[in-house]
Amino acid sequence: MVSIVVIHSWYVFGSDKSKFDLALVTPFKFATIGFFLISGFLLGERVDRRSPVEYFVRRFRRVFVPWSFWFGIMCAGLVVYQLAGHGVGHSNLGELLWMAFTTSRSTLYDTAFWFVPNLLLCIAILLMCRRYLYSLKLGLVLLACNLAYVANLYALWFPTTHTRARLGFVFYLWLGSYAAHNFEKVSKVLARIPVAVFVATSLITGIASYWESHLLGALSGTDPLNTLRLSNQAFSISMVLLIFKFSRATWPRFIDVRRHTFGLYLTHSLVLQFFLHTFKYMRLGSSYAGEVEGVLLWLAVSVATYCCCLTVTIWLANRPSLQWMVGLTSLDAPSRPSVNVSGARGLSAFLVNNS
Repeated sequence: MVSIVVIHSWYVFGSDKSKFDLALVTPFKFATIGFFLISGFLLGERVDRRSPVEYFVRRFRRVFVPWSFWFGIMCAGLVVYQLAGHGVGHSNLGELLWMAFTTSRSTLYDTAFWFVPNLLLCIAILLMCRRYLYSLKLGLVLLACNLAYVANLYALWFPTTHTRARLGFVFYLWLGSYAAHNFEKVSKVLARIPVAVFVATSLITGIASYWESHLLGALSGTDPLNTLRLSNQAFSISMVLLIFKFSRATWPRFIDVRRHTFGLYLTHSLVLQFFLHTFKYMRLGSSYAGEVEGVLLWLAVSVATYCCCLTVTIWLANRPSLQWMVGLTSLDAPSRPSVNVSGARGLSAFLVNNS
């Protein structure tokens, strides 16, 4: 979640995608695919305990309802902001409805809110294929869909943005569930591989990811940091495996990952919109892109956003009547990760509330 906040904070500054920008953002681009892998891992752990319909309805209620609440707040706030700029009295009903539609569409595809609808679609697809969920043939079909999006980054058959890649991430949801189903075998294999190998692999694939983003920028200039570029997919898998190898919790003890991650996701786009419009008013941000001042401002915004969202999430999580806003219920007892949390359980904790 830290990586997600850091990446989205960078876009506040209207980056021009220079080599410097790409080098700064690339190391954090593993988070999206990592979230799909972890969600699939949890799906594989739990889908056998319930019927597909029961499982999906439970996920829908716990994920889509709070998502809809924060998505509505985001859209309403942006509409009000636009009306304030154009003058409320000069907008008729038709213009207002069109403004609401375009704002909702851009919020869905141009902010982090794209993730939940895509995740629920991916879960629905796998649940419909539950009979073949652990079949390698299904994995190959989904991999082919994924590679079609990879090829499209160069062929430009359809829009390249990963936020519209509705079938691009199903493979990683399947891969996570397949790993959970074969967890003992996977664990034995990974246990024999030294951590240094994963560190080296992450460095190599990270460098490759940077160079591919530079290549995409030179060829088309449309989406050089696309999450689905092939080298970034390899980098993301390597980073997830590296985190898996850690035998201790990798987050501060005051953060309850099981309860706080989803709230951080839901609220950080709103906080970043506040910073974006504040900086526009103060004429800050884009003028610093690519400069030392811009990097310092980026880091400050990242820290401020994370702290603000964490504070709001903790406040909501501690109030039974408001817990639903961050995907919790009164039955979700607070928990603190043990220092001896294993890599698998630590990864699973990241998305237990929104998978």
